[in-house]
Amino acid sequence: MLMDGRITSIDLSSCGKYLVCSCKDTSAIKFIDLKLNQAIATFTADGLRIGEQTRCSFSPDGQYVAVGSTDGHIYLWNTRTLKREDIPKSHNSMVPAIRWHPFGQAFISLEKSKRFFVWSNTDL
Repeated sequence: MLMDGRITSIDLSSCGKYLVCSCKDTSAIKFIDLKLNQAIATFTADGLRIGEQTRCSFSPDGQYVAVGSTDGHIYLWNTRTLKREDIPKSHNSMVPAIRWHPFGQAFISLEKSKRFFVWSNTDL
């Protein structure tokens, strides 16, 4: 499968059926069904800027995809509804990494200036 731009990261869902990849040139996340071998959604948002170090990530249950942006925002999409969830901005610089808690109730976001935040279900 050919992507629209330079890929900065990929992540496989825990069920093994889906893949997400972040594309720098289009500042978009492709949500791919591996059985169909095609993109079933493209996640974009006003302000989303994917950098060379930006990583996208599935939640452990596969219900969410999260990615940080070069402007300090975190973007989160529900993979069932394909809609974006709002997360308040907390970072002052690029967010290259997001890591989910193994049980999915929280995730940690790291900004380039070495500060991190822990987000729980009540924050979302």
